[in-house]
Amino acid sequence: MSNRSPFCNTNSGSGGVGVNGFGAPCKIIGVTEHSVFATNKNSKLLQIFKILNISANEERRDMQGLNDRLASFLNRLRQMQANAGQMDTSAYHAAIKNLEDEIAKLKSMYDAELDRLRRALDQCNMDKNNLAANAEKNAMLIAELQNKLQQLEALNQKLMSDLNALQGNMAGKDKMIADLHACLEAKDREIERLRLAGNASRELDEVKSRLEQEIAGRQNAEDKLKQLCAQREFDARSRDDQNRDLQQRLDASAGIISSLESRIRELSNVPGMNLQALLQQLREGNASELRRLQKEMEEGLNRQMGAMKGQLDENARDKDELLRLKNQLQEEVTRLRAMVADLQGQLNGCCQKNKELNDVLSSERADSKRCIQELERRLKELQDNLMAKMKECSNARDMQMSLKAEISTYQNLLDAEESRLTKPSTNITSSSMHVSSNTTSGPGGYSAHTMRSTGPGIGAGLGAGMSGGHSSTSTSKYMTARGAPPAGAGGKDGYCAMHGYGGNRKPASGPGLHTKGSTEYNDRFCDSRSKMLQANPCGAPGFQAKTRNSYSYSHH
Repeated sequence: MSNRSPFCNTNSGSGGVGVNGFGAPCKIIGVTEHSVFATNKNSKLLQIFKILNISANEERRDMQGLNDRLASFLNRLRQMQANAGQMDTSAYHAAIKNLEDEIAKLKSMYDAELDRLRRALDQCNMDKNNLAANAEKNAMLIAELQNKLQQLEALNQKLMSDLNALQGNMAGKDKMIADLHACLEAKDREIERLRLAGNASRELDEVKSRLEQEIAGRQNAEDKLKQLCAQREFDARSRDDQNRDLQQRLDASAGIISSLESRIRELSNVPGMNLQALLQQLREGNASELRRLQKEMEEGLNRQMGAMKGQLDENARDKDELLRLKNQLQEEVTRLRAMVADLQGQLNGCCQKNKELNDVLSSERADSKRCIQELERRLKELQDNLMAKMKECSNARDMQMSLKAEISTYQNLLDAEESRLTKPSTNITSSSMHVSSNTTSGPGGYSAHTMRSTGPGIGAGLGAGMSGGHSSTSTSKYMTARGAPPAGAGGKDGYCAMHGYGGNRKPASGPGLHTKGSTEYNDRFCDSRSKMLQANPCGAPGFQAKTRNSYSYSHH
């Protein structure tokens, strides 16, 4: 298993100066962080973007600190190179001379690559300026959209208040309609009662008319009956009186006759009796008796006539009372008919008013329904826009976390390299040299330049190495935005094989001895980087490696 340990990872601000892996000065090209602004309609997103800008400034300060530490690290490398020159390195002078020639060639290639990267840096600066201008435009657009959002919120509040007022008005109208329905039902019951009363009054009129007819017929019949009864009684009394009178007269006549007969017999027996005087006496007694009977008959007839006159007066009083009651009932019927007509007019007015209120309620319900639908549509649009902006903020937050993770990884890499260089190494060996230059770019603006050298010592340009046989890598990257590692770098071996940090990848050429410190460091770095890739295997969304150019040179 071959372990290649990087000795220079120059991530600093643009314009820094360091030393490359071969001891030659080189311009350090660092990472310039660019914050991506997206169109936003919510004020909370502005706060998030401010936080992202503050985090980007903190990341720049961290990268500047790493660059300072890298400069001190390179100075220590020069000192170690000088100390290594004082040692007995005669065995490697010839190899170093050949390597210096090769280094000159590599330097020219490296300078050409630096020029290309400078041009790319200029292009990236132009892109940065364009993006900054776009960011200002987006900020202005955000402010404008924020004002529009506030206006829409105010309009929404107004519409909601109007909606609540309309709902309250609708509830009042519903209550009014319920009251009207209750009143209408009461009126219906009253009308039904009046209708029944009218029917009853009509039936009463019919009954009264029949009653009057019956009363009139009965009165006539009673009158006739009374007359007949009176006539019968009168006839009976007259007959009885006549019978009594006749009986009395008969009895009286019989008595007279008997008395006369007896008297006649007596007189006939008495001599000298005047018969004429006796007959005259009889005639006078009969005349007085006849006058008495006539007087009694006249008195009886007068009594009967008085009784009949009293009965007729009583019947006249009853008739007057019935006529008065009839007039009262007719007046009551007339009043009830007028009341029914009035209530019928009120019912017609209530029906017309109810119809008008139903029409108004239907129109208000239709208007409220349209207003509610419009408010729901606007609310849905606002929710969709808010969700889109929240997704954009989430993506920006993921990009920021990925950038922080890589910065932390590079910091751990530099700490481990410093700790490794503080330990002197005694194992010296010769090895081959392998140089590769990789350029990777993605659609998100990610570009990386990697140069690896494999040779004896710490680096191919340091002369005799302090820990011979291990790999030394110099990496310089310029990134305008975050991106993910290329495809195939998703594990420990894949990432280390891509960057030359060990794993299962063998050296380009030649055998080599590896120090214990470099092996442990490479394992630790590959473990940490693989864990980061497992946590975020894709880095930022939308990354895909486009180009990769590799240049390899080997020397034994």
